[in-house]
Amino acid sequence: MPPDDLDEEQISSFIDYVRRIRRGKVGDALDLDLIVAVRRSGSAANRSVNGQPVRIETEDSLLDGLVDFSDYFAEIRRRVERQPLPDSAVTLKQVYTPNDCVDEKNVVHVNLEDYLRTWLEEPGQRQLAVLGEYGQGKSTTALMTAYHLIESGTIKKKTPVLIELRGKSPRHMTPEDLLAAWAFPYGINPQAVMKLLAAGRVFLILEGFDEMALIGDPESRLSHFRTLWKFAYPSVKLLITGRPNFFLDDQEMRAALGISKASAAGPFCEALHLKPFDLRQIELALRAMPKKPRSEIAYLARRD
Repeated sequence: MPPDDLDEEQISSFIDYVRRIRRGKVGDALDLDLIVAVRRSGSAANRSVNGQPVRIETEDSLLDGLVDFSDYFAEIRRRVERQPLPDSAVTLKQVYTPNDCVDEKNVVHVNLEDYLRTWLEEPGQRQLAVLGEYGQGKSTTALMTAYHLIESGTIKKKTPVLIELRGKSPRHMTPEDLLAAWAFPYGINPQAVMKLLAAGRVFLILEGFDEMALIGDPESRLSHFRTLWKFAYPSVKLLITGRPNFFLDDQEMRAALGISKASAAGPFCEALHLKPFDLRQIELALRAMPKKPRSEIAYLARRD
């Protein structure tokens, strides 16, 4: 039995105590709704002790019901499954093709989304930055990773929360402000999401740092990231995406993103650079197009 669990004798003593203080008050002493809350429990199933139903709540069970993400999940599904791509009749789901990436040791990882799923399971405070040029797939990777986690039904461990940074000025905001702006359209309580963050129950995706507002000088840019790094609770998983040319040079980028050696104390970041599509990926991304233009584009790609 876990150390925080309660045995039947302890629960029985609790029931006797409640019955004593209820004696002489309005209502039957047995007409009780008893809840026993423990940090951890071998079983969260409800029990009956001495004929009295008892509901067992654990930290995990309370966190599971803390936030209703259903409207947010519905919006993610709409963007992937039903919203047409610009100047097109097809959806993202019909054309999505996973990117490959290369890490700081110049090691190529096939299928960035698979890499992210493995990283989500690892302990520690290694955070990730996905870097790439305009149109290379950063936003698509962020959205589709969130979508597939939602659809997989494994989100109770880490709920993907996708916050788009474009047009925002984090240095003039608190983390709570950023969460509130994201949460408002879905009727979500941002303070509840902060509790999930602190408990390590959120996979936070900060998408499009290169489109933040008020980025005129290096100090302003660094101030934005100081706010973003306040999200890095000990158990949180943080993914940030953007174009590297947002920064003046490599030194500024490494300082802002917290890119350092794995031996660093506290949270640190590693950069993953998206690789351009190869011919196989180009053909896969064209799978929803009519055969003639699909063949012609693939032919030109093979020639040059």
